[in-house]
Amino acid sequence: MIAFGSDYVAQNPLDFEVLTLMAEAYLTLRFVNEAETLFQILYTQQRSARTVAGLGLAKSSLGNFKEARTLFKEALMLNSDYLPAWSGLTEIHRYSRQDPVLKRLQRAITRNKRRPEVEGTLHYLMCKAMNDMGKWAQAWQHAERGAALLNKTNDPSGLWSWQTDQAAVATADLLAAAPQTQVDSEGLIFVVGMPRSGTSLLETMLSNAPGVFGCGELCFVSDVARNMSAGDIAAGREHASHAWLRDWSVESRAQVAEAYVSDLYARSGKGKYTRFIDKFPGNIICLPHISLLFPKARIIRMHRNPVDSCISNYLGQFAGGNTYTYNVDDLAETYAAYQACADTITPRLPNPVLEVRYEDLVGQPESEMRRILGFLDLSWDAACIAPEQSTTPCVTRSRGQVRSKISSKAVGRWRRYGDLARPLAQALDGHGIDIEDAGELLAAAGSARGAA
Repeated sequence: MIAFGSDYVAQNPLDFEVLTLMAEAYLTLRFVNEAETLFQILYTQQRSARTVAGLGLAKSSLGNFKEARTLFKEALMLNSDYLPAWSGLTEIHRYSRQDPVLKRLQRAITRNKRRPEVEGTLHYLMCKAMNDMGKWAQAWQHAERGAALLNKTNDPSGLWSWQTDQAAVATADLLAAAPQTQVDSEGLIFVVGMPRSGTSLLETMLSNAPGVFGCGELCFVSDVARNMSAGDIAAGREHASHAWLRDWSVESRAQVAEAYVSDLYARSGKGKYTRFIDKFPGNIICLPHISLLFPKARIIRMHRNPVDSCISNYLGQFAGGNTYTYNVDDLAETYAAYQACADTITPRLPNPVLEVRYEDLVGQPESEMRRILGFLDLSWDAACIAPEQSTTPCVTRSRGQVRSKISSKAVGRWRRYGDLARPLAQALDGHGIDIEDAGELLAAAGSARGAA
């Protein structure tokens, strides 16, 4: 793709629409330097809110926040309602009470009252602004308003069917007895977990170690799993099944594994790195597929207080998908299904697996990173506890957070929202999830009912 892009630019330097689409695709696929180069060309030759904001996103993904802020503000001068510019700026901006950017955001919400898709997203951005200023109740209210306007629906039943069928098919015997491919997988590291559980932070910290390349969120394994399972739906089944895993030949698996490794080398440069991190959280429901493709890959499963993790999902809008985050009940049920997938399959895996808690990672970063590096057969490097020094690109909404100094201020985040977080805690508890110290919310609810 990179070679094709370079050739196309050379042959069609004035095809600005295609060049913009290519630059956006590069950014999505995390070829950030290539995206920056194309957007820089577009910035000088075809300046628009879209291309200026695109260059800003490339800059912010690389940690160049000062330049990115300037570019986002310039894009908003060209189009005051351009959502990618607003989202990109808000991710890296720290709002304050007398902030002129805050006032512009308020005016944008007022201006778009008749455009629910736009207004809904702007409310999510205002949620982040309120959180920056410590206005927790108002932040929650803006997230609720954004969710109501965007009106996204989600049906968790398909995920539960996935979990149930996977648990029946992917037995320990199947995973252990499957003939192994000859594709070298010892250098592969899969970081899995619920979104907003610390996967981006861990990738940023680990990629500071010599010889480690952070690949970001690669949907490769997930796409393979869903596409193969979708054949059952095409054949008339109500939900996808995993029966095909029993007959997945070693030759077919080798082809898929080789394509994945080739993509890693295209991203990183063959021979430059010995470890590669894929931190796509959704791989938590694809653990059998990872094992059958890469039996020697190491897997790190991230954990975070369930209420804190779900709050972080609920109070921010994802760029695409994750529609379960718009509704507290769907969010709790999806969390439960994700954990059920991992809890069932993890003990069956022949792969080495390490369980890591976000709270330990930010609370005792050196001792925890020494433990993680030991699991990966890597030597200690003090740079691993200095994520603010990282040069690894980040294209998720965590881009404004993962390059900050390590802090434990997000631990126990549920306390900020008090009663507002209680329905979420109750929903998680209703699905059998141990909500740890956030159980105080349930106790408080019981006391209130008793008093009534």
